[in-house]
Amino acid sequence: VASAAALLALGLGRPAKAQGRDLDVVTFRPLPSIEDELVQVETASVGRKGAWALGLMVTHAIDPLVVEVDCSAGCPASVTDGMLDKPITAQTVATLGAAFVPMPRLELGVTLPMVSQRGEQGMFSGAPADVTALGDIAAHVKGLALARGAAKLAAGLIITVPTGDEDEFAGSDGVTVHAQAIGSWRNRRWLASVNGGF
Repeated sequence: VASAAALLALGLGRPAKAQGRDLDVVTFRPLPSIEDELVQVETASVGRKGAWALGLMVTHAIDPLVVEVDCSAGCPASVTDGMLDKPITAQTVATLGAAFVPMPRLELGVTLPMVSQRGEQGMFSGAPADVTALGDIAAHVKGLALARGAAKLAAGLIITVPTGDEDEFAGSDGVTVHAQAIGSWRNRRWLASVNGGF
């Protein structure tokens, strides 16, 4: 069974502090899945063997990276406390995702993000972002550990590889690994899910 989904999300950024350009500011990371009705929070459900899904999600963020000066430890004469730079003023990410169930209780997935972002020339933070390129590719594994009636418990692992441009705030400079525990409860009308991990 194949399913496809497209989602357009609009995000408004909040001020953030940055000390280097090795910073991935793509904050919306949808994971492809077979049976989930949720977008960024996973459920513990795993599809039937042989099931697959393909989806495209498009997000747009305004001012996802704003750098604010804090002069409590002193600043050069040309910089004043509270000055703002906007290295990224607009960011559009198109994420292609695929998922497949090779065997019962096991789901595999991969996401390929294309990042396009632009910024304003800063007064103190260096050159703004100006790139349209592939972001960090992510692979994800989810295994169903326990199913009791409406309640399910699963474990997940997400690994990203540094295919994005870390100099343009579009990726990290190394491999990242995220593990999580996933619990969910579903009946005919309601679905609740909790994700926890690092």
